[in-house]
This record gives sequence, structure tokens and C-alpha cells, in this order.
Amino acid sequence: QSSTTLSPRLTSTYLFGSLFILIGAILINYNYTNRLDLISDDDDLYFMFGQLWMKGQYPGADNGIIYCIYTLILQLFTNDAARTFYINYIVTSTVPFILFYLMLEGRKVNIWVAVWITLLFMFSALNYPLLPKLTHFAVIFILLGMIAFNYAKGPLKKFFYASLFAFLASYVRPELYIGFFILAGITTLYSIREKKYVYIGLLVAITIVTGYFMGTPIGEHDRSFWTFKHHFSINYIEKHPELNLSPWNHFNEITTQAFGHKLTSVNDAVLTDPGLVTWHVTTNLVNYFKALFDFSKDILFDSLQFPYRKYVLLAIGLFILVRTDLRKTRDQIRSGFMKEGAFILVFLIMLFPTYLSNFLIYPRTHYILYHFFFYLYLLAILLSCISLKPLNATLKVKAYSRPIVLILNLLFLVLLFIPKYKENAVSKPLPMKEFAQMLKGLNIKEPVNAFGGDAPFSYNRFVGFDWKFYYYDIIRPESFAACMKDYKINCVIINDKMKAYFQNDPSYGAFLQNPGASGFTLIKDTGNHQVYVHKSNI
Repeated sequence: QSSTTLSPRLTSTYLFGSLFILIGAILINYNYTNRLDLISDDDDLYFMFGQLWMKGQYPGADNGIIYCIYTLILQLFTNDAARTFYINYIVTSTVPFILFYLMLEGRKVNIWVAVWITLLFMFSALNYPLLPKLTHFAVIFILLGMIAFNYAKGPLKKFFYASLFAFLASYVRPELYIGFFILAGITTLYSIREKKYVYIGLLVAITIVTGYFMGTPIGEHDRSFWTFKHHFSINYIEKHPELNLSPWNHFNEITTQAFGHKLTSVNDAVLTDPGLVTWHVTTNLVNYFKALFDFSKDILFDSLQFPYRKYVLLAIGLFILVRTDLRKTRDQIRSGFMKEGAFILVFLIMLFPTYLSNFLIYPRTHYILYHFFFYLYLLAILLSCISLKPLNATLKVKAYSRPIVLILNLLFLVLLFIPKYKENAVSKPLPMKEFAQMLKGLNIKEPVNAFGGDAPFSYNRFVGFDWKFYYYDIIRPESFAACMKDYKINCVIINDKMKAYFQNDPSYGAFLQNPGASGFTLIKDTGNHQVYVHKSNI
């Protein structure tokens, strides 16, 4: 060959690459039960919805029903919410990235490019520490749809399978239902063109039957309005911190103050003050592009940590730049992206609703996660199109170019893996896990109406299904005694924050001085938490 490119692949190299992805998947989860604390987030709601379904309370198709079913199945196997939490973390932190690697391999991306982009993405802040894991779970179906599109024969089957996986993804994240309808429309056009109407019948039947028995992801409840109020409040409080309100707990108060009355819909907000809504969208756009820069830096530059890293990476980059055959690279980029045109289009259709979510609602980190699978796929295609100038044969380097490339990749992989192993081998304090286990170990008679505790445990997932947590900063009571009566409290969990909140309330002081007068007794004092339980629950 007259030149060396970054695109040829070897079977042995591919096997090496797959092995390194598996090693990365193991490392990302290594020692997780001793270093990852239980975290209460939106995932708790979906777990709870699955449990309610067992009691005949269907959560609705717009509440990630497939994710609810998945967590419910895990819970039925483990019978332990903490174990379910950890298993879900493993699945959602690794499966999307294994599928991403397989998708890149299917698009004939250079193996080393695919390995490095996948591993750096897997080890980034957009993966393991990111919650909720709901979006990771939706990404699994999106990537399965893209892989199916890649390997299906003929445009009709390609769009049909992509439609099916977009349909499944929409029952995890409801906004993806829009992408399904667009892909289903394209499938219908190809079905008519090829006179294969069975595909139309299948899509219609699946949509109607599923919609009848399970409901539709969009339109069943006005979830978008609720989400808009939450996230508008985040932007508004950042601009008006003097309000001293929580956008998660007091969003109705915030939006009422901002728009002058209690909102009834998103249209109401637009009609009441279009300028304020425009400000919200503009703020979202600014935050979105700022987040893209920050996470791109984290993925591409911050994962590798070794002495003089910047200079080494700069030297490699300069070497590639100097050795790049610009004309051939330009031609390969043009032909490569033309070849990827249909795949890019389908990927964008899948993700189109998520752009609406980022810009109109709020660019939450787990919303942005969708787009990095697309952006990094484009980067992988771009890097695979780079063509290097031929090496001087007299240097006798050309014959050793592939072993040299292999050795360099192995060296840098060691520099990536060893620090990750050392970091994950260190056990960390797990206060939330210990707190939940402490409450479970008290064997309090249920049902329990608990007042106080730590804010993340406003949900009952890790303690008991018949526990209800009332956190003072959510209900904001004016009187401790009145709150105890109104919510029929039979368990009080006191910490320093709760003491500060009620420090001027006489009824709170009276309770502490003589809990027995109210029928309570102190059953646990950890130093950080004092747990008082009504005698009827002991």
C-alpha cells in the first residue's frame, strides 16, 4: 500500500478490543458495594411505581413502564432493594457502552478508535456517577435500534426494526414516542412503495394494542407541564437566590411568583409572559453548550492521568497532524459521511425529542447523555477517516508500524486501567446505606409514618414499602405538634438539620423533654440520628 490509514481492521485486533471493553466494564463496577452509597433519586419513583403495580395500582405508560417492569423483576429475584439498586447500576453502567462499541464496530470504525472512545466515555462523569439511570436504560433500546438498522437487509426492514426499538424506548422515556412516529411514518412509505403492507399492519397493531392495554407514553397525564415547572424553577432560583426556595420542593410557589398566578399549563406560561419563557429557553441553550464543552473535556482529556500527560498527548496529536495526508483525509471524510448519511439521519430522528427536552425544559445531565452517544459516534467516524502519509521505507519502520501501534495502545490502556483499579479498590463511607440498614434493623411495626430523617430518604425504597417519609423542608410545618397530628406520625427521626428547623418551636422542645407524654420512646441514638417510635409500633 502507498499509505497508512487509521481505518484497516484485523480480526485479532478486534478480539483484543472486545477484551479491553470487557475489562473496562469489570473495572467500572469493581468493589461497588463498598464504595457506592445508596442514592435516592428519580429511580426511586420508578421502583416504587413497580411495587405499586403489584398492589393493582398501574403507574401509567408515561412513567417509564418498561423500566418499572425491569426493576420489579430485579426486586422479585433479589427481595432486597439495595441489591436491586446495585444490580441495576451494573447493568445501566455497562450495557449501553458495550452496545455502543458494537454499534461502532458495525459501522466499520477503526477498532482502536472504537475502543478508546468507548472506554473514555464509560469512565467519564456521564456514566457511573450519573443518576437517574432511567436514561441509560432508554439508551439501551436506542442503540439496539441503531444496531438493528445497521444489520437489517433493505430500507424497509431497517426502518421497521428502528421503529420497534424506538417504540420500546418510548415506554422508558415518553418523549421518544415522537421519534417512533416519525420512523413509523417512513416505514409506512417504504411499505407502500414495496407493496409489503404487513409491516404497516404490524406497527398499527402494536401501537393500538399496547396503547389500549398499557396507555400511550404521551398524552395520558400532563407530565410535561409538571416537568416544565420544576426546571423553570431551577433557572429562576439561580437568577433570584434571595427567594431561598427549593425548585424541587417549592416549584409551585416559584412559578406563581414568577408569572403572577398559579399556572395551569405550559401554554398558560407562554401566553402570560412569552419573554420570561424565551429567557428560560435561552438560558437552557447557554447551559447546554457549556455542558457540552465541560463533558467533552472530561471524556477526551481527563480520564487519562499520568505524569506529563498533556505534553505526551500534544506530541501524539502533532505527530498525527504532521503525518496526515490532508487531501486523502478530506476525500475519505466526504465519502465516509456520505456513506453514513442514512444512519446519521435515523440516529437524529431517534434523538430529536431529546433535543426538545434539553432546550424547552432543561439540559439536565442525564438528558445530555443521549447526545454524547451521537456526537462520539460522529467523532469516531471522523477519526477513522484520517489517512497518514507513507513512512520512509529506509527507516525500516513501516514493517513494524502495526506492532508499534499495538504496543502504544497497550501502554496507554495500562495507564488508564491501573489508576481506575486503585481508585475503585478504596472503600468509602456509606452513610445512606448504613442509615437505611439501621432503620430496617429496628423492626418497627408497619405501617410507619416517619417524620424527619435525611432528605434523600423522602422515598421508602430502601427501608420498607409500608414506610412513609415526611421531610420537614417539603411539608414546611409551622408547628411540630400540629405536624405530628396532621400526618399521624408514629416515628420521629431527628438530626442536626431538623433541630435547627424547630429550635424556636416550644412544642418541639416539649417533645424532646418528655417524649413519653406523647406515647413515644427513644429506641436508637447513632449520634447523628435519634429515632423515637410510638409505643404501639414497638
